[in-house]
Amino acid sequence: MNIEDPWYIKDIIFDPELKQLDIWIDFKKGSKFPCPECSGENCSVHDTVEKVWRHLNFFEYKTYIHCRVPRVTCSYCGVHLIEVPWARKQSGFTFLMDAIILTLAQSMPISKVAKILDEHDTRDRFI
Repeated sequence: MNIEDPWYIKDIIFDPELKQLDIWIDFKKGSKFPCPECSGENCSVHDTVEKVWRHLNFFEYKTYIHCRVPRVTCSYCGVHLIEVPWARKQSGFTFLMDAIILTLAQSMPISKVAKILDEHDTRDRFI
């Protein structure tokens, strides 16, 4: 998932009854991030937005990544939500989940891909 400093895994909860694994990722307090618009360095965190991404299954269990994603204040561009290293902008899936979806979609209909992954084929941002 390409988790590097300042990101870290804060918590992991496995629920066998729900057949679900939830992973919480956070960033170190005081971290600075580049501006996603102009790439300006050392932007301070303005606030955060809670986001969730579907990740590859852990065996037969659905896996979700949860993270409070920083919005940074850039002195040139204003306040912007940063991009996380494990998912593309505005996606509900991690890069690895996107890759599986695209690989499967090359050889079968989206409805079959959705069934295999236990997602609805009209899910927002499925591809």
